[in-house]
Amino acid sequence: MEGGIGMSKTIKKHRNNSLFIIAVFLMFIGMSPHPVTAQTLFDWGGFAESSSELQWDGETDYQQDIEAGIWFETRFSENASLRSEAKYQFNLDRTYFADLNQFVFTGTHPIETETLTSRISYRLGRFNFADFTGYVLDHNLDGGEIEVELPWGTLSAGAGYTGLTFVPNSRILVTQSDIGVHLSAPDHGYQTAPPKTIGRFEVAFPQLLLEQDVHVNFIAQQDLQQDSDLLTPEDRIFTEYFGIGIAGSMSRDLYHRFYSYLNYGHGTYNTLAYLAGGEFTYYMEDLNYSRLKLAGFYSSGDPEQGSYYGGYNGSDYSNHFIPLSHSKQFGIVFSPSPGNIGVGELSYSIKPLSSVYAGELQLELSALSFIRSSTGAISEPGVGTTSDQQYLGSEADLRLNYRPFSDLGITLSGGVFMPNNYSDDSPFANSRTEIEAVGRLDISFTY
Repeated sequence: MEGGIGMSKTIKKHRNNSLFIIAVFLMFIGMSPHPVTAQTLFDWGGFAESSSELQWDGETDYQQDIEAGIWFETRFSENASLRSEAKYQFNLDRTYFADLNQFVFTGTHPIETETLTSRISYRLGRFNFADFTGYVLDHNLDGGEIEVELPWGTLSAGAGYTGLTFVPNSRILVTQSDIGVHLSAPDHGYQTAPPKTIGRFEVAFPQLLLEQDVHVNFIAQQDLQQDSDLLTPEDRIFTEYFGIGIAGSMSRDLYHRFYSYLNYGHGTYNTLAYLAGGEFTYYMEDLNYSRLKLAGFYSSGDPEQGSYYGGYNGSDYSNHFIPLSHSKQFGIVFSPSPGNIGVGELSYSIKPLSSVYAGELQLELSALSFIRSSTGAISEPGVGTTSDQQYLGSEADLRLNYRPFSDLGITLSGGVFMPNNYSDDSPFANSRTEIEAVGRLDISFTY
């Protein structure tokens, strides 16, 4: 979601949208890109994605999301290009919504001297900003970034702005005032998100020690909302993050990744929190490209955190970790955001079918367990702060990924979450069912 001037009139909802949606979906699939010149100075393509989800938690709920878009890329030279991407989005709550997903100018300048070979590259416009874990920041911003490649490593720095992003595509949430903007947004969706600036600086050392890749990262967020836009006076938090990550292999088929972040926040209250995790992945290429992964994740919390977004009731520093962007990164059914949450995961995947003629099929089975780091709030609703129980429940997921050819992907997935509501002291509300399930069908087409 990103972008531009708000609309002054609310788009009216129509009762029958089926034919319109099908027509748009087929229109984008039916197009076929081609270069304008033989030198391919200009190129374009598109994509269409459909996600159908059926949820059951005592009651049945159905969600349908469709995205269809088109992209253009112009190469001015070997070292300069401009890429833009626009998309149309449909769901059952908002029928008509279009946005500019990407608009970025990229430049590259090699530098060669007698003693040094390096490269400087930069990006300006709207593009994705992400840290090396994706748990703190993974979001489109409007801004710029510069990267310097040196013989011993890579330096990168950038800054972006959130206030030009439309609310339906904004996942930067820190305070109650941020939530208030999202809840009060008009049905048509053309309202910009709360304004913030986010800066990042990263140093990457490839093969630094024992053939390990090392990343050191710093991120800072500044809340720029006007006092009159806040739900309560001084409801703003400025946050900083210092992180380090290590990735590499212990043997030919065994790989690992470890990471940690320290989070400091100040504003309506002060925060001193941390996040840490790691994973081991073992590849068995001879056994139908099997993969076995063991992962663990932990983010600190605080028992005095009465509300996940800016609801600290204590008098000292809060130990509740505050991520910037939010997305589903754990289970299919139950997937809370980092902050007062710990997750253990064991997964196994195999490719029983992989050939030029029949396409590629991958099967993945995952088992996850969730705990609260403290009895404070988490991002998911319906979890009380009065219970002493920290174990939240376990989940089993199954995914079937099939790619008959390179431009078409089909994923059928399902999950069952078993919440810890077996006692009177359950952390979940009494209305929570003993089993919650989700089934999902995702189809993506690119051209």
